[in-house]
Amino acid sequence: MSYIIRPALLSEAETVQSIINEKKNIFWTGGFTYLEAIKKKINIRVPGYFVCETSKGKIVGCGGIDARTREFLTRFCTLSVLPEYQRKGISRALDVVRIFQGLMEGRRLFETIVMEGNEKRCGGLEHLGFKQTGTFPHITGTAKSLHYYHYSMLWDRNTLNNIISNIPNGFEYEMHISEETKKMLEINMKSYIKNKINYDFLAVADAISDRIVKIPSITIVEITPSLRKLL
Repeated sequence: MSYIIRPALLSEAETVQSIINEKKNIFWTGGFTYLEAIKKKINIRVPGYFVCETSKGKIVGCGGIDARTREFLTRFCTLSVLPEYQRKGISRALDVVRIFQGLMEGRRLFETIVMEGNEKRCGGLEHLGFKQTGTFPHITGTAKSLHYYHYSMLWDRNTLNNIISNIPNGFEYEMHISEETKKMLEINMKSYIKNKINYDFLAVADAISDRIVKIPSITIVEITPSLRKLL
């Protein structure tokens, strides 16, 4: 079966809520998620939630991006997949597209929180290259600790290649490039190429745009030959 990862629509907010609050998922999200909170995240000018949709049009998973409070940081929020669709690479695909989205906005640091005991989630993040950077002990209502995980595009030159090599097969991705980043591309493209600046969102666009990624608001393919050498 094939899947598409795309930004959620406002009309799909209740479906997203039902996946997050599914009885087996809700334990790991830390409590009930309200519909209005989901709608607020979806109804913004950049994607606040991504959904995973099957080839038959069924939404089976979702992953959110929290408030963009720092220009260099993308903070992940709730990630949930229906139990019968778990272990199919959907969680990893949702992580990948949220990293791509952050890069399309010119961000370089990624952050998420995992509840103590969720070993499957911790393992998935570490496989992508995330590192545990801190712990808040016994902070939840059930006395569970919360683990902080970070991923930085500045750690080494192989971080981007690691993400690309972990793209699950059978997925197609859609995301949006921000207007600010689009302008930066247009103004500084010649300088980036001339000076071989490894600016991460350019490199990821080069590496994946002509294979699996649809970017509706800008054509990246035309700069592919000049930027491929940056990887």
